[in-house]
Amino acid sequence: MIFRFLFNLINNPQVIEKLAESRPIRRAAQITAYAITKAQIAGRDASQRALRSRTLQQPLLKQVFQLTKKWCGEPARALPGGPACHS
Repeated sequence: MIFRFLFNLINNPQVIEKLAESRPIRRAAQITAYAITKAQIAGRDASQRALRSRTLQQPLLKQVFQLTKKWCGEPARALPGGPACHS
């Protein structure tokens, strides 16, 4: 009974509009957008630091050579500036 009432209340466009215009819901949306933006920036910064790190460059380069060898048979062609595979 109560679930049906809540379901009908949530599906009412006027109730949704009033909730969307309320200060607590707007503030929650602002906080959520802020948190998502901060997380994206932090993730981007962390990935850039990881790619610049010497400790990760060697394993990353090794993986690139392994993948290129697997796909093309010649890891030397995976060097920067060169095509990954020649037909």
